[in-house]
Amino acid sequence: MKTFGERVREARKARGWSLERCATKARMGKSFCSEIETGKRRAPDPAITRRLCKALGLPAAEMIALAFWEKRPKELSPGQLLRLLEDVVTAEQLTEPRSPKLLKAQGITLLSPHRPPGKGAVR
Repeated sequence: MKTFGERVREARKARGWSLERCATKARMGKSFCSEIETGKRRAPDPAITRRLCKALGLPAAEMIALAFWEKRPKELSPGQLLRLLEDVVTAEQLTEPRSPKLLKAQGITLLSPHRPPGKGAVR
């Protein structure tokens, strides 16, 4: 399986883009983009991954999943990672407000931006 950086480099080269052009299109620094491709930097967070995927025409959900896989704690099994990722994707795809009880039942933890942690968390 190719790494996150290898997939990015392959897509960039398929478009015939320089590192500088790719970085400009994805709104990031050239060195940051280079470090991702060479593996010197771990896969970026989902927001940056989405920008990079949009610029390169890569499937964002698949690349975010790959980034999660590369960042996973080594003791996490593939099945545990899949469940965690499903929760993250579900939480990101919410388009309508959902009740805290429903989210809690699905194992999704949300923190209120207006309360300190522990007081606004769904547990």
